[in-house]
Amino acid sequence: MSFFSAELGRIIRLRFEGSQQKFSSATRIDPSMVSRQCSGRSLPDPTTIQKVIPVLTPDDSATLVAAYLRDLCPRDVRERIEIQPRTNAKGILCRDDDGHVLDLSSLPPQHQEIARALVHWMQVDSTVSEFLKQSLTLINRLQEQESSLRKKSARTS
Repeated sequence: MSFFSAELGRIIRLRFEGSQQKFSSATRIDPSMVSRQCSGRSLPDPTTIQKVIPVLTPDDSATLVAAYLRDLCPRDVRERIEIQPRTNAKGILCRDDDGHVLDLSSLPPQHQEIARALVHWMQVDSTVSEFLKQSLTLINRLQEQESSLRKKSARTS
C-alpha cells in the first residue's frame, strides 16, 4: 500500500463517513479513480491533487500531499527521508478575505480536531451550516432566558 492510499483511506474514514462515493462527489473525481487510489493501484496526477485540496481541512490536505510526495520518491530512498507537513503553530484553522481568523490554539487537541471536522463539513455540505445557525440561535435564546430568570430572581431576593 502506498503512503498516499493509506492517508487517503484515513481521510475518507474520518471525514466522509468511510464512503468513497461521498469523497468522489465532493471532489468530482471519478469513483473508479478514487477506488484505484485507495487500493494503491494508482497515484493521482497533480491536477487531481488540486481537486482534492479545497474539500479537505488544511491539516488533512497537508498530510495527504506529504504522503503523495513521499510516494514519488524512489523506493530505496523512501525509508531514509522524512516528508512531514509543517504544523500550524498558531492553531489558525481558517482565515477569510477580510483577515478574520478562527484560532484553535486555546482549545485542547481533541476539540481542535472536532472544530476542524466541523469546518470541513460546513464547506462540503450546506445543510451543516444551516443546522449550526439554528443551533446557535437556540443557544442564544436559552442563554437570554436564563439571564432574564437570574435577573428576576436577584430582584425578588
